[in-house]
Amino acid sequence: MLRSILSAHVILALVGCAPKQGETLDADIGDTKALEGDFSSSQDVTYTKPEGYAAIRFKVDDTASKTYKDGQMKWTGSFSWNRLDNTIVYASSWLPTDGPFPPLYDDGPWTSGGHEPEGAIAGDHIFEKEVFFKADKDTTFEYGVLNEYDRWIWIGPNGQFTVPAGYDGTIEAKPLIIPAFGKTDMKVMIDMNQLHPDFSTVKPYDPETESGYYVFFKSSANSWTPVQLLDDGEKGDEKAGDGIFTYQQSQNLGPHDGLLYQGQHVQFVFVFATPDQSPDEGMEYKSGGNCVTDGVRAQTDFGAPGVFHDEPLLMERDSRGYVFNTTIIVGGGKPWCVEDRDCYGEAKCGQDGCEVGAVSEPTITSVEPDRGPISGGTEVTITGTGFMDGCKVFFGDKEAQVKTSVTETVVRVVTPAHPAGTVDVTLRNPDGGTATKKSAFTYEEASTLAITSVTPSYGSVLGGTEVTISGSGFQEGVRVRFGDIEVAPSLVQSDRILVSSPPHPAGKVSITVINPDSTFATLDNAFEFVLACMSLPSLDGSLSDWQAPFKIAENTKPTDWGVGKNELRALYLCYDNAYLYIAIEGQCEAQNQNAIVGYLDLDFGSGSGVSNMTAITDNTGSLDNAISSKVSVSEPGFGAEIAFGTVGMASFTDGEDFSKGGDSAGFRRIDMAKLNDLDWIEGVVVANSANAAVEAQISLQKLRGGQGLQNPTQVAIFLRLLNSDGQYTSNQCLPECTGGEAFEQSVT
Repeated sequence: MLRSILSAHVILALVGCAPKQGETLDADIGDTKALEGDFSSSQDVTYTKPEGYAAIRFKVDDTASKTYKDGQMKWTGSFSWNRLDNTIVYASSWLPTDGPFPPLYDDGPWTSGGHEPEGAIAGDHIFEKEVFFKADKDTTFEYGVLNEYDRWIWIGPNGQFTVPAGYDGTIEAKPLIIPAFGKTDMKVMIDMNQLHPDFSTVKPYDPETESGYYVFFKSSANSWTPVQLLDDGEKGDEKAGDGIFTYQQSQNLGPHDGLLYQGQHVQFVFVFATPDQSPDEGMEYKSGGNCVTDGVRAQTDFGAPGVFHDEPLLMERDSRGYVFNTTIIVGGGKPWCVEDRDCYGEAKCGQDGCEVGAVSEPTITSVEPDRGPISGGTEVTITGTGFMDGCKVFFGDKEAQVKTSVTETVVRVVTPAHPAGTVDVTLRNPDGGTATKKSAFTYEEASTLAITSVTPSYGSVLGGTEVTISGSGFQEGVRVRFGDIEVAPSLVQSDRILVSSPPHPAGKVSITVINPDSTFATLDNAFEFVLACMSLPSLDGSLSDWQAPFKIAENTKPTDWGVGKNELRALYLCYDNAYLYIAIEGQCEAQNQNAIVGYLDLDFGSGSGVSNMTAITDNTGSLDNAISSKVSVSEPGFGAEIAFGTVGMASFTDGEDFSKGGDSAGFRRIDMAKLNDLDWIEGVVVANSANAAVEAQISLQKLRGGQGLQNPTQVAIFLRLLNSDGQYTSNQCLPECTGGEAFEQSVT
């Protein structure tokens, strides 16, 4: 009952029930052409609402299927319609033989010669009607729609609207929206050898004895139109003469019928009629007013076109709410209900329908990844609760392949092919329990495989950098290679791959992605493995905490200055956000005042700095004298701006206070404007003869020295074993003295 009126325009919801399907059969609505004549301009017909009357507007939206024409539907309900003044009065009985009821047209407003109210558009496949009612008291109407054969086509519980006493505004009754046809076929079988005991005398018609019953089928999927079934092995019947009669939807389509859509509730009933009876006079397969399921099976090919599987048989209230019909729900679901009385047996009415028996109640919480190509083949992980072994998963109306064993919370599937667009994902357990996640997966048009960017473009030689590869055309199952090392991605979407970089020697590598169909794309020099420290080395004159990936050079030739006394074995390097760290496996004799000297190029490739160290002429200090050597670096583009080293394995552990050392160990800046006077700069050098190790550390800020170097910058390093005045050199250098002498590295 409507308790308050907020405006002169009232929108009403649907509750309640409808006339019993099957009771609406075979009533003649008469000549629709004759009805149409009642609205000609020569007739005394008005569409002007009388004073004190309410206007009730109703429409049927057939824009999805477009199968109905003018006059083929009529709005039926608990009213009688006066075609002359367009008014209705309440009537408790509304069988098709009652009425009359207004036919529906899509021919535009009455002011333009049509039958629809103002604002309607001719030919838009929306059939609109407005009638008038004078409410002396609160009056509730129920309603539905019949087709041109007087078959019930209303969907769900019957419509209902209430007109309050004295109300003279406009009420919009909830419309009938005819859904688009789907892609799912249906078979319903009845085994005449397994009928309910109440039908023990019913046998299929035998032409020889001229006795028995014809078998008919009718359902909400064919407008409750009786279709005679034959046990002849045709039109979906698998085997002739086996006593099993089969109805197949695709083989029996009427003018307004189609294949089924996901979520469609299909109510049905079998009818047995003798040869002298019409199917509407026959016996419906019911006991106690409700349909029975003995000997009945139903199947659909939902999710796998052409492959039929059994569907659970449910009991659902007919739209009037008096009896229960056998029902299947395409893709799974629950019978409709408004209250507990709408549910069969002891079932209760829940939020989304009747809680039927002990059916499981699965839930879907996530679908990963949530997109893939229209060709299918994407491996998807569905998480949730209540999953059962043997469950089926559907993407839209297409069944996915369950890939591995199912746990209660996880099922992994391979997506089926599907047109582009976003679809629901539905999981259905063997007991009929279903869960649906709306708009959970997006099918995307196939795109050209390409890599457009890699972020970040560098990472540690130790691996473990989380890298995003952006591009197009990536498929589930794609493989990723950093150089020649293959790694498994953690996430694959059509335009994005997440992957962790592998351990790899320092340097630039190409990145290649390879789809399962063997197509591949490569981005050259897309990623650089750099000597970024993951943990800081201890400056203690020991190399025990230097990891192998940070070894950038080693000698294969033995020293000619005495093994165990003067030699360069290996060079290590790494950096973090604040410091550059260098470690040397080797030693020099203090007794002979030999030295290990390193030269750093902070902008390798630019050609600035010093490559021939004879140009340096600072001989005022021990280390300065060794740096001012006869060493020449032949690597093209190399020019040193920084030098460091130790003479006789001396250390400068303070690194800042030059009064505490620095003459025989430390860092120097090479200024092209004063090559005879090297600048001492802060930096630590720790040498340990017992461990044959030298470690050095300098801050990146000091290293740059305010020169405005690019970030990242290419740094190159070269080491030499020589005597303290730099005029004699051993046969060893790092990298090994074989021509190309400098090792370059990006430092960020």
